[in-house]
Amino acid sequence: MAIAADAALYDDTDALDSGTFGRALAFSRNGHAGEVHRLDGSAPLTFYTPIEQFIGYSWYDRLKCYVRTGERFCEADGRDTVLGSDPGTLRPETITLELSDQFGGGLDLPTDLALLEGDDSWTDVDTVRIALTKRSRLDPGDLTDYIIDAVFSPSDDSDADSYDTQETRFRYEAAARAHAMLEDDDAATLAVIRMVFADRIAWRIPAGRTLCLSWSMSRKELALLPEVDVPTSDTTAPGAIAG
Repeated sequence: MAIAADAALYDDTDALDSGTFGRALAFSRNGHAGEVHRLDGSAPLTFYTPIEQFIGYSWYDRLKCYVRTGERFCEADGRDTVLGSDPGTLRPETITLELSDQFGGGLDLPTDLALLEGDDSWTDVDTVRIALTKRSRLDPGDLTDYIIDAVFSPSDDSDADSYDTQETRFRYEAAARAHAMLEDDDAATLAVIRMVFADRIAWRIPAGRTLCLSWSMSRKELALLPEVDVPTSDTTAPGAIAG
């Protein structure tokens, strides 16, 4: 059987590992379109998922099968990045995934994102350890999707909410985490408010009308106004969000 010279296997351990490895492959392409399973660079490789039924065939056993054996988080001067006040969040200058194959070979894979298991990672997004480089091009939406793909695991208990309800709630939590990492806590709060509003309230606003809302612990005001009567909002104000 003819196998491409650049073919290799990657044996991930869980969804966190799979998501991290997938991001590393995308990072190697530097935003360029291409095969999602391909590692670009000076020594390109095309990765495939291991298939146990092929074990024993000589052509298959010759393929390098990589597993992730570690990761390095470094500053610009090469020093290891130290944890800050939040042990679940790391913002190093560089991230390198360390891979090994069954023949004793190794592969260092630069990336900008590593998702690491923490206590209760599969039920609480705040317990997932996230390392994201300071110069990463991921925006909050991208990071939210990576977190969901790698972490979300719905409960099938008889008293659990529906899959859609669980996924929506988890998406809110993942978005809050992503915005807090890349922006600040206010941006995280506003992002979730916008998502909840778009999902549950926006459809009730009649066409041609605008909802004006001012809400605090001591002041709760809502008004439906014609769009032409609504004063222009000051989107330069701290915490303002344009619609």
